[in-house]
Amino acid sequence: MQNVPNNKFLFACVLLYGVLTSALIFAVPIGAAPDEGAHLEYAQYLAQKKSFPVFQPQGANSPGYEFHQPPLYYSIAALGYGVLPPQSAAYAARIISLICGVFTLVFLWHSIRLLFPEDKVLAQLATGFGALWPLHIGVGASAGNDAIAGAMCAGVLWAIARLARRLELSEYSWRDAAIVGVVCGLGMLSKSTALVIAVAGIGASWHLARRSQTIPSAPLIVAGVMFLICGPWLARNTMLYGDPLAARIFDEAFASSPSRKEFVQSATGATGFAYLRAWLTIAFATCWGFFGGPNTAIAMLNPFGSRGPRFEAFSVLPLMVFPFAATIAAIFGMAKWKLREWKNPVLTILPKIALIWWSLGMLGVALVLWRFNLTYFQAQARYLHPALLPMCLIFALGWRTIFGEGRALKLFSFGFGGVLLLITLWNVFGWKTLV
Repeated sequence: MQNVPNNKFLFACVLLYGVLTSALIFAVPIGAAPDEGAHLEYAQYLAQKKSFPVFQPQGANSPGYEFHQPPLYYSIAALGYGVLPPQSAAYAARIISLICGVFTLVFLWHSIRLLFPEDKVLAQLATGFGALWPLHIGVGASAGNDAIAGAMCAGVLWAIARLARRLELSEYSWRDAAIVGVVCGLGMLSKSTALVIAVAGIGASWHLARRSQTIPSAPLIVAGVMFLICGPWLARNTMLYGDPLAARIFDEAFASSPSRKEFVQSATGATGFAYLRAWLTIAFATCWGFFGGPNTAIAMLNPFGSRGPRFEAFSVLPLMVFPFAATIAAIFGMAKWKLREWKNPVLTILPKIALIWWSLGMLGVALVLWRFNLTYFQAQARYLHPALLPMCLIFALGWRTIFGEGRALKLFSFGFGGVLLLITLWNVFGWKTLV
């Protein structure tokens, strides 16, 4: 691994991701991704009306039920509807997501090189995994705002790492803080769940400023630039809906949807641990791309039924062992690395601070998903996509700690990479759905 030139390895990852994601884009029918039709409806509205829609709480899955979303993705996708036939414009909207996925990989690569400048293997392992991870490929093949929000959140985390590195080299200028603010603001214009990563951006700039004792204005610059970009949209939402994120009117619109409790009682019959086990089963399947999407996974695995998985699922179940084992190995290896770092520190203080805020951002994303599932049943791993960078780093650090940097790591990387490739190809030629 370490003998491959950096630029060539990154290019190879981007090329591989582009080929696999493009295959999914053109193999999966338009509308087969969750809420894809509603996202495209938003873009069509912008192209036709030349103005932003006003969200009307008409109930779940009613026309315009994504009209509360921030406008960045839809404004770009609307350009396609202005010059292309509707079907071609829909595929163009998916290609926008692919491009955002490429930016996410670039941010991932450069972030780890900034935080671990002497470690060439770690960036290669994390970026290679990100390029093959079916979760990232599926999000990049779907028309919707998940990929662009993931790219902007990755940009925030990269900007945090960059700020830490610039401070460590005594090369800081106000532009470094402004860059954090720019990607935070664009994240807020992409999807409201980017808020937790934006908060991490502001918090990290404050923490780094406090620790370096040289830039007390950095968090003010970050917040100021961020609100300069997203403030008008948040003000519009506040005037129209009563809160900046349009959360209240969203809850009002989906008040008739089955709550978690109602879903458990009427649709599943599962309670307590049985419900949690079923939720984790579907979340795990969507995280690794099994059965393509959540609806197919529920139908195939039948996690709430007494008869268990459908017969067709048994050909896939042995393959699920590999991601599960790789996850356990990564968690164990990460704990071992953390203990080693605590006893014999290698990282300096500023990269450590950056990683603390990466971790807090990832925790915030997980808590948002948990909070959402207290009301609605949503066992879809794509909600974790804003935290892709720290998740890839955890897997890479864990695996590298377990397998070292020699032959064992190479064998694991090629073997597990082959498994991930097989899952994506199975989706392209078999399941033909998306996360």
